[in-house]
Amino acid sequence: MGYDPAFPRTHYDRVADKEWTRLTRNRRGELNFLVHMDVLRRHITADMDVLEIGAGAGIYTKELLHMARRLVVSDLSEVQLALNQDHMRDLGVLNRVDEYRVLDLADLSALDTASFDAVVCVVADDDARRRRAEARGLLDFDGRAERQLSQQEKADLSTHVIHNDSTLADLRAELERVLPELERNQT
Repeated sequence: MGYDPAFPRTHYDRVADKEWTRLTRNRRGELNFLVHMDVLRRHITADMDVLEIGAGAGIYTKELLHMARRLVVSDLSEVQLALNQDHMRDLGVLNRVDEYRVLDLADLSALDTASFDAVVCVVADDDARRRRAEARGLLDFDGRAERQLSQQEKADLSTHVIHNDSTLADLRAELERVLPELERNQT
C-alpha cells in the first residue's frame, strides 16, 4: 500500500488534545520527555533557527521557543497545529513562534531546508514499535505501519538518526553517540 499521509493526519486529528499530555501520563513518558529535553538543551542555542516537524499539540514547542532564535512549528495535522497555537496562546508565548506550517515530513519542498541547522529523527525497529503499540492497546500495527513512512524513509530524510529500539538506558547511550555529531555540526 505504501505511505499515505491521510493516515497519520487522521490519527492525530482523532487523538486531538491527548497529544498534549502524552508524555506526562506516566513515569516512562516523563523520562522520555526529560531525556529528549536534555539533548535539546545541550544542542539548541539562542543563535539557531529550528524547524519542529511533527510538533503536535506543543509539548516540545513550549520549550523550544525559549531556546532558539527562530522557531517554525509544523505538523501534518491542522488539528494539532490549532491545538499547539491554543496552548501557546494560553501560556502567553504564541508571539514567540515565528511561523506555523502544515507540512508532511515526506515533502519539505515548500521550505528552504538549508536555512535550518539540522534534522534529527528518532526511529525504532518494527518489533519494538509493535510491542509499544500493543502495550498502548493499538492492535493493527501492521496496517498502521504500511500507511506511514518507513523508519528507513524517515532516516533518509535526516542528517542525524537516533535509534530507540530498546530500553531508556539504551536510548540515552544512543543519544550520547549522536551528540558528538551534533556538536561537530555546530562549529
